[in-house]
Amino acid sequence: QVLSGSMNVDVENFDAAAIDLLERLPSADYVAVDLEMTGIHAPAGSPGVLDGDSPEARYEKCARIAAHYGMIQVGVALFTKAPGDTVGSARWVARAYNFYVFPWPCEHSGAFHSVSFAIDSSAINFNRGHAMDFGRWMSKGVSYTDGPTEDRLKEALLGQPKRDTNERVTVNRPADKRVIDQFMTEVAAFDARKEKELKVPMLNKFLIRAIRESVQDKYPHLTIDKRDLPGQQPPFERVVLNVSEVEKEEVVQAGKEKNRKLLERIVGFRKVWTALAQQKKPLVVHNGLYDLLFLYHWLEAPLPRTLVEFKEGIHKLFPVIYDTKTLVSGPDPPLGNDTWLEALGKRLGSSTLCELDQDSIRYAQSAAHEAGYDAWMTGKVFSFFLAQADQPPSANLLFMIRNLWMLNLAPGKDPLVEPAPHAIFQLDSIEAGIQIQQLRMMLRPVLDMVPNAAGVDIKWTGDRAALLVVKSKDAAADEALRLKLVQWIQDHEVRGLLRGRSASHSGEPAAKRHRPDSVVAGKL
Repeated sequence: QVLSGSMNVDVENFDAAAIDLLERLPSADYVAVDLEMTGIHAPAGSPGVLDGDSPEARYEKCARIAAHYGMIQVGVALFTKAPGDTVGSARWVARAYNFYVFPWPCEHSGAFHSVSFAIDSSAINFNRGHAMDFGRWMSKGVSYTDGPTEDRLKEALLGQPKRDTNERVTVNRPADKRVIDQFMTEVAAFDARKEKELKVPMLNKFLIRAIRESVQDKYPHLTIDKRDLPGQQPPFERVVLNVSEVEKEEVVQAGKEKNRKLLERIVGFRKVWTALAQQKKPLVVHNGLYDLLFLYHWLEAPLPRTLVEFKEGIHKLFPVIYDTKTLVSGPDPPLGNDTWLEALGKRLGSSTLCELDQDSIRYAQSAAHEAGYDAWMTGKVFSFFLAQADQPPSANLLFMIRNLWMLNLAPGKDPLVEPAPHAIFQLDSIEAGIQIQQLRMMLRPVLDMVPNAAGVDIKWTGDRAALLVVKSKDAAADEALRLKLVQWIQDHEVRGLLRGRSASHSGEPAAKRHRPDSVVAGKL
């Protein structure tokens, strides 16, 4: 098989891989995706991502980044229920594809298309450290484009030729007349010899049009054809053809077929993206805000200006999206405190919930930060939650790193404007090496002293800083817990473990609580 033993996909095996994926997609239960990009840092002069950004602010910043950089690899993993499995013994078979993607230009006259994107040396160095084949990416990457560009190219390459409604040109300059007369003498000799082709000299558009009109008037059985010469300068040539009507039609059809193949090559990976959107399978990502923004911008359409518009657009394409980073985070992380994808994969080990199919078996060995492998790991982590939960995991909630909030992709209220926790403490200068689980153990005696205390959540906002989010059930418990936590922070500050600030939530309106600066200042 073309794909046997390795699911790395480039232009040489893309057609076979795309057919394979599209045939298997309808029977898949869910699809996991992952990307490798040319950069994720804010461009020079643009505001960077900050701890405590509101979802709107985070979207605007990340959207600029996604439009600034490009994609290197797209990993797609299909997860299908294994035959014979029953409720309680769920098992999935995964088939992973690792697509190298690179946007090829279109140099066809009337349909010119080329894109530019930035490359961050730190991202390239990171990928180089994980065995990225940049030569394969640039020389054999599968092309891609977005929807509006595909429509424009389709009209230019496959649409009906536009009828020339302009008036005939009038040649007045003696020099122009000599050029035309000289070429028409060549055409007369060419026609007399009954030859098939005569090359037209490179002239300006005015003279080419005058020659075309002159040939059509005097030799209606002849036609002028324009041929693309990709990679050459100039990138095209014009020839006079002396062929029969049947041969003329063959030339026309051959041109259309050539343009169809060119369009198919330029559109490339968007074919897979379109199929995924049409099938609307649950889409699974890990810490996937950037993945979704890059995919939307480069394969669907330029990213909308506002988060609300983006949510509407992505929800139409994929109504159900799961972020495993959200699922593995929280007060009591079911897979431990280290929520990096590679660590989660190691923790799950040789889980019997998922297995690789024969053509993806290479991923039985770690290939971390290869997009196809990371897509397989993402789907494997998700299978853990499918097997554990009586109900499906929470959908459409994207994790935002170093942030109090999640980004809600579903229509309706954003979690940000729901009733907020009653108290938030900002912990600074946490002693190096202290883990979240240690902080929770230290807090346990405090929580046990307060009736109705629902617990706390801890959100890292830096290497040595975190937000302590109190989850209390009523105002009395809130105030009691707040006072005890203030004392707890003061005690541990004396011991040199951390410093902290706090303030209780006082019933401010949601709109005011929405501000990112209020999160940073700890003044909710």
